[in-house]
Amino acid sequence: MSVRWDRALARIRSLLDVSSERELAATLLAAIAIAGATIGFATYLLPHPAGTDFVAPTVAFAASLGAGTALWVRRRRAPWWAIGAMVALGSLVVTVAMVSVPGRSGAYVTYFVWLGIFAFYFLRPRWALVQTAWIAALYAVAVVLDDQQGPVELWVNGVATTLGVGLLVLALRTRIEALLGTLERTARTDQLTGLPNRRAFDERLVVELARLDRTGDRVALLILDLDRFKQLNDTSGHLAGDEALRVVAGVIRAGIRTVDWPARIGGDEFAVLLPGAGEAQATMVAERLRIGIAAAFRDAVVPLAASIGGAARAGDEVDGEELHGEADRALYEAKRRGGSVRFGASPAIIAG
Repeated sequence: MSVRWDRALARIRSLLDVSSERELAATLLAAIAIAGATIGFATYLLPHPAGTDFVAPTVAFAASLGAGTALWVRRRRAPWWAIGAMVALGSLVVTVAMVSVPGRSGAYVTYFVWLGIFAFYFLRPRWALVQTAWIAALYAVAVVLDDQQGPVELWVNGVATTLGVGLLVLALRTRIEALLGTLERTARTDQLTGLPNRRAFDERLVVELARLDRTGDRVALLILDLDRFKQLNDTSGHLAGDEALRVVAGVIRAGIRTVDWPARIGGDEFAVLLPGAGEAQATMVAERLRIGIAAAFRDAVVPLAASIGGAARAGDEVDGEELHGEADRALYEAKRRGGSVRFGASPAIIAG
């Protein structure tokens, strides 16, 4: 029994392991339509009050079953308008079931609530409100035809519950998405400097190289390392080192273009990605950063300096590891010469 249960859970997980929000919505809604129609037919086995109409709900359940099956087959490609139409059809099916069984308009309103939850979770708010208005109109017809006492009270309670629960779901989803966005930004941001971190930089480099494959444009990469940073930590403490890193991040932000992409990729190591820049332009940027950092720490107890290595590529099929490796080698040579800028294999060195 346990093995069968585990297999069933695994099957459910595989069905929900979808590639997009739209596919998930289509999958769930198709399952709801098929299950709802099946349950509707199954209720025929239960006692019903006199005057029950079985013909109309049979047609409605059959329509729900057919539409649900069609949506299931096309769940990976179903457009949003089809999903919205399916919610509207579900509301109509529920209404037919209500008016076909005398005295059941209050009992079946729960199904409207479920459709409202789905609409406010998956659809845009304005379309969820349209669905709620559609449900309100259908339920008004149902309570009038059902001829129960207190039809206005039934209608108000049913519509208010559907709208209230739907708005609560929308608020919770909005809050969750905001929290996830904050977590995602935090996971890609260096908390000390506010710059993107190594993970974010690596992802951005992949995107930039993909752009080069499409356009054949240029890109340059600068890697910056602070000289005497360990000495600063040893003499003034790590708080002073942290403040120095924040100052360097500010110098980098001020010295690059808005399209350039800076990041802190290590302890005292920074990188700057320069889309569309060649070696000459990137060298000027690197020199501007080197001078700016030196000026920022000119009167400090430990006057920090920067060594900067760079690499530039153009065209398609640029290898990210090769680009990074070339910049690293240039950085090593710049550090060996003591606070300078070196660009790739170029013999041109700007002394510090």
